Formats: sequence, structure tokens, C-alpha cells
Amino acid sequence: MSDNWVFEARRLKNAVGLEKADEIAFERLYNPDNIQKKLLRIKPGGEVIEKVID
Repeated sequence: MSDNWVFEARRLKNAVGLEKADEIAFERLYNPDNIQKKLLRIKPGGEVIEKVID
């Protein structure tokens, strides 16, 4: 999942709203170590599997 995929098509703004998306974009520029991309999978039994994406 590239940064362009997240930011270019308004996916982030649609998911979290404009204000929070702006906060995330600010952190991405000035404190990139504070931002992570995660893939979450919820199995039918309710188990959540989390994977950090580089």
C-alpha cells in the first residue's frame, strides 16, 4: 500500500474526516516515525490479525 494510494484518492479523508486526515498528513511530513500503515484482518470467529506494512 503506497502513500499515493492512501492520500491521492481521498481514501484517508473519507475514512477519518478532513481534520484528522490533516493531522495525519502533518505528522507524516514532520514526524514520520509516528505514522504506521497496518493491515487488519478480522476472522469469522472475531480474532483480529494485525500486520504492519512498510
